[in-house]
Amino acid sequence: KNQKKQKNGNRLSRSMGRGLRIILSAQLRATTTTTRGSAALRRPRLGGVSVARSRGTEESPRSLGRRWSGLGGSSEALERGTNKTLPDMLIACVGDVHGLWNRESEEALSWLQPDLSLFVGDFGEEDVELVAEVARVPERKAVILGNHDAWYSASPTRRGNSVALDGVEEQLDILGDDHVGLSAKTLPDLGLSVVGCRPFSKGGGDWKRFSKFYRQLYGLRNFDDSATQIVGNSFAEPEHHRLIFLGHNGPTGLGSSADSPCGLDFRPEEGDFGDRDMEDAIRAVLEKGRRVSLAVFGHMHERLHRFALPRTSRRMFHLDKSSGVAYVNCAVVPRIREAEGDPKATQHNFVLVTMTAALEVERVESVWLQKNQGDGSFERVETTEWYNRESG
Repeated sequence: KNQKKQKNGNRLSRSMGRGLRIILSAQLRATTTTTRGSAALRRPRLGGVSVARSRGTEESPRSLGRRWSGLGGSSEALERGTNKTLPDMLIACVGDVHGLWNRESEEALSWLQPDLSLFVGDFGEEDVELVAEVARVPERKAVILGNHDAWYSASPTRRGNSVALDGVEEQLDILGDDHVGLSAKTLPDLGLSVVGCRPFSKGGGDWKRFSKFYRQLYGLRNFDDSATQIVGNSFAEPEHHRLIFLGHNGPTGLGSSADSPCGLDFRPEEGDFGDRDMEDAIRAVLEKGRRVSLAVFGHMHERLHRFALPRTSRRMFHLDKSSGVAYVNCAVVPRIREAEGDPKATQHNFVLVTMTAALEVERVESVWLQKNQGDGSFERVETTEWYNRESG
């Protein structure tokens, strides 16, 4: 017990040493420290750039032949600092899992050959074993944990008088640097960085309910502390990098109707159920001149609650034309379904974001993949196009 108390104390002290009130200045761009949980993560330096790599991946498979139509990559854009041309980039987004991730899901993801995979959390009710399966996925990835991943630890009513965070701590330790909540992942070969927003978010504006949890784990006192941390981590990334924001829940400001990307649909009254700290952080980063290409999140499921009738489906994509930021809610739930006419076969959902070599969002699609039992390849059985830059 004393050892556990000492461990938590050390984690918190290191986080507080990092500083929650970060001054927005050019000096931030030179820092090499980010925080994961309450512990400071020192990332190796390569050529003056702070770098984090996923286990088993040294660089993006950009030169490999794609198994996805239309992604051959004939772009003439040059890789920064080289004379090599770059193909389009493919990002595979995995929506709220809720227990639906298995070996075939991993095979489908591998078949897609993405440059980057983004997981928005809600793997299960602190399902450590499932999180360990995701951690073993060899594809380069960034992960953020959701409210279900702190199902007991963050809820006073479920944990009783206990304040133990064992399940949360274990998941964070398993994911290691792949978990970007209140941290960042630097990807030099792609010319971008993934900035993690506040993990374990339940959405909405009630901080008080979870104040003890966030104070104990991250040293955060309010939404402003969280936004300040996210902004500081953003400016710690290389200045020439495009930024991708990853959250479990999305930001406020995308609409207040039940079918908006973060709209409140499970109560009779409608409203904006996004995260204020995420919106504030993105706005602050844009105002300081940093380029944000994409924000990916989940939590608010595509299928709407009956309170939203006659509307049944959520709008899952939003493009802010003034800033150019594309917002993608990838919470297609459930993400595994039975194939029609073949109860033994299953289909797996991924939201695919295609980006140009200039790191602009070109296309967003929700796809369902089914395995061909003969050769082990996968077939696209259903595609819903959410956005196409050519058609607007």
